[in-house]
Amino acid sequence: MTLVVLPSPWFALDTTTALATPSGFTPRDRHTAVWTGSIMIVWGGASSFGQVTNTGSRYDPATDTWSNMTPTGAPLPRAGHSAVWTGSLMVIWGGTGLNINQGGRYNPSTNTWAAITGTGAPALRADHSAVWTGSEMIVWGGGNSLATGGRYDPVANTWLSLGATPSAGRVFHTAVWTGSRMLVWGGVTAPTTLEGASYDPATSTWAPLATSGAPAPRARPVSAWTGSLFLVWGGEETGLTGTGGRYDPFRDAWLPMSVTDAPLQRAQTSGVWIGARFVILGGMRTESGWMLSTGGAYVSGYVDADHDGSAACTADCDDANPAIHPGAPELCNGLDDDCAAGVDDLDSDGDGFFCPGDCNNGNATVWSTPSEALSLILDKSGTSALGSWSPPALPGGTSPRYDALASAAASFDTRSCVATDVATPAFDDAVVPVVGTVRHYLTRARNACASGTLGIRSDGTERTAPVCP
Repeated sequence: MTLVVLPSPWFALDTTTALATPSGFTPRDRHTAVWTGSIMIVWGGASSFGQVTNTGSRYDPATDTWSNMTPTGAPLPRAGHSAVWTGSLMVIWGGTGLNINQGGRYNPSTNTWAAITGTGAPALRADHSAVWTGSEMIVWGGGNSLATGGRYDPVANTWLSLGATPSAGRVFHTAVWTGSRMLVWGGVTAPTTLEGASYDPATSTWAPLATSGAPAPRARPVSAWTGSLFLVWGGEETGLTGTGGRYDPFRDAWLPMSVTDAPLQRAQTSGVWIGARFVILGGMRTESGWMLSTGGAYVSGYVDADHDGSAACTADCDDANPAIHPGAPELCNGLDDDCAAGVDDLDSDGDGFFCPGDCNNGNATVWSTPSEALSLILDKSGTSALGSWSPPALPGGTSPRYDALASAAASFDTRSCVATDVATPAFDDAVVPVVGTVRHYLTRARNACASGTLGIRSDGTERTAPVCP
């Protein structure tokens, strides 16, 4: 198998050399493939004449060689089955054939098979989906657009019920496991559907996937999970398609997939994510019945580690910080928030100020700390002392707020707040000093940047006091 580098996200996959011996990969469709971390295992499927098989092969990309899987103890021949990799076993289940059993568990380290129990298993079906959660296999759908499924533990060799499922089942769909949820997309309900669903086994609940930007509705696509994206490609719309899409479950959004240099259109193919590429192999040209032994490898080129909607390879200058990406407000923080040329370089909020003269370049109502609030006037009204003052000459924003403090001592070592974060420069103090005593007042303006000054003492130092309250 040779990867030929082309100027696009797709690479041509040529299996001619690897298939030169009879033990190589024979043309088939409706087969399965899994990636173990070092080898790809392909098993089962049907030939151009519809004959099902229970043969399989293991491909090692490090040595570019194939080796046969043992037929001893293998499940009965089938196509349209499912396969998952558990970390040590390939688990085969379901499918269609002349006479099939539940499936089997294949151990590549010993090249041996073990049977799967049928006790508690869902009804056998073909063209369903299956995912591995890390501890169990979840199978769902398939058959006559079923909406049922089950959960299988290969260590204990036991089945559990799947619980509540969507009202509408489907067949010829595709599914992946994200690490916490099963994502299902496409397939046939009545017509083909572009609708997808997300299943959370922890709560046994389902939720819909976004449809905006999704690929065209289709049956029999192939898919893979990259660690952050759900890749979908190929299948049948009104005819064969060589298009696809990439779904980001964190943002519930679809991204396009390039068609440049994509493999020949096909359905019923298999594919795996091998850590850097989405490798597809085989499949069927349904209009002619031809089985394919060629494939392709797709490099997503999209890693959005901080889930801010911008990928590192496209323009995100800090893919570890979701607040930094193209289009983000340029804040006065010494960082290039918008990934444009320069740091703190734009008037992002349109208030007429920018760094370093704007304390918050993402808030148009503030730009600097307000100056001193002056001209305090006091008056007595009944049992209250009324105070008012002039707004600061430099408010630092559109709507400064105010604090007023009172104390019996000029040092303000002990104080009380008679106004806290008020919009009007005034207070009403219920404490009126008795004859022969003094009550001192200080005022200051504040905004989202900071609290302004309380004034200067006679010794030239600035007065300080905690923010009210």
